[in-house]
Order: sequence, then structure tokens, then C-alpha cells
Amino acid sequence: MADTDDLTGDKLVQRPDDTEAKAKTRIELFHQETKPVISYYAQGGLMHRINANDSMPNIYNEVKSVVDNIDTFPTDIK
Repeated sequence: MADTDDLTGDKLVQRPDDTEAKAKTRIELFHQETKPVISYYAQGGLMHRINANDSMPNIYNEVKSVVDNIDTFPTDIK
């Protein structure tokens, strides 16, 4: 059924702001406001990409590896 969760069978509820127009606005805001921040930190070597579609143990190991290899945080970010 279209109004139930495929796995649990629970009734699905749609938020009032969960519309196609609002989704388009959120995507536009991501491209305008968040994407430049990602690029800024990536260029400074301060961002690490982690595949969140991987298994939980692999994600954990990847995050742990990144954190374990942080020597110091740069103080000269401009």
C-alpha cells in the first residue's frame, strides 16, 4: 500500500512542508550555501569524503582512520 512503510507496515505521515516545491528550494539552498563551504574546506585539505552507503563497520573504520590521523587543526584558515 502506498501509505504504509514497506518494512514495518506503519502508516506514513507527510509533513506539511514536505512538498515538491519545498524540496526544490532546499536543493537550491544546498547548492548556493553548503556546496561552497564544502569546496572551501576541501581545498584546504580539511574535508574527508566518506561513503555513507557503505556498511556500518566500514563507515566506522573510515571515520576512525580520519580522526586518528589528525595531528593538529590548522589555525591559519582564511
